[in-house]
Amino acid sequence: MATASASHAHKNFIHGEWVAPKSGKTLENRNPANTDEVIGAFPLSTQDDVDAAVGAAKAAYKTWRLTPA
Repeated sequence: MATASASHAHKNFIHGEWVAPKSGKTLENRNPANTDEVIGAFPLSTQDDVDAAVGAAKAAYKTWRLTPA
């Protein structure tokens, strides 16, 4: 018997924003004790997503590294 569950669709955090993966695809994570229950959906990120995240991190580091401790 399937059970209803509140699941959350996660996104990538890139350049200060939550963005969907460019592939538009997600991977469902299921409760191992009850495989009818979806715990969440996680992005199947592509190389383009990784490149965007790395580019944003490099750009942010230029000013962040000047921040006093």
